[in-house]
Amino acid sequence: FLTMSERKNKKQKVELESPVNSTLLSKDKTKSLRKSHDESGPYKHIVLDQLCTDERMRKIHHEVTNNMKADFKETDLFKVFQTGDLATLDGGKESAMPNLFALRKAIYSSEFRQFVQDITGCGELTDRVDCSCNAYAHGCHLLCHDDVIGTRRISYIIYLTDPDDPWTAEDGGALELYPLIDSSIVTTTSETGDGKGTVQTVQQGVPTSLPGGTLLPLYNTMLIFAVQPGRSYHSVQEVFNSEKPRISISG
Repeated sequence: FLTMSERKNKKQKVELESPVNSTLLSKDKTKSLRKSHDESGPYKHIVLDQLCTDERMRKIHHEVTNNMKADFKETDLFKVFQTGDLATLDGGKESAMPNLFALRKAIYSSEFRQFVQDITGCGELTDRVDCSCNAYAHGCHLLCHDDVIGTRRISYIIYLTDPDDPWTAEDGGALELYPLIDSSIVTTTSETGDGKGTVQTVQQGVPTSLPGGTLLPLYNTMLIFAVQPGRSYHSVQEVFNSEKPRISISG
């Protein structure tokens, strides 16, 4: 039997510290990332290297691959294994996946949201959790689309590929970014939503048939881009490797 003190301690949740690398959030690093974001193409995006400490990301990878159940889903647009929304994970599962819970809390924290706003200029972000785990096995893919879903302002992908078997171009599964066909481009202006009345030029159009850039799903990196209707076109190349899945958290 447990004493009253032991019962009280058992009921208390032990919350882990944020697994996100604190060096990413420094003022100098934020300024450097904003510059890289603004100079990127075919539309603005940024890749964060070493999102978490290696020790913590390995634990997150282990928790996801050993505790999350993913269902196979296939439509005309995609073929992928996907979990339910991570927003629905309850405290009963926290003991089995404490590092995943800590990551979810960290990336939707006010500090990290402000960081994303600073490096993208996207305007205010809410703390509403909207993400899931995805596993692209051999033959899985995602066709070209612009990620316009409801009121989503920012899309992100955190890659949880095998830390001991680095992903290569031969494995397939690259994220492909598409420019617009010049003759299809329509240019308008709109406010950025930063609360300062800042106006931005917006281009919309039809994507080219071939991507203008590719990004490998490298372990412990995070891709971030602003959702732009008719502009932020991307796809996931078919996975060629039959022995290792392309695992990620996206939202």
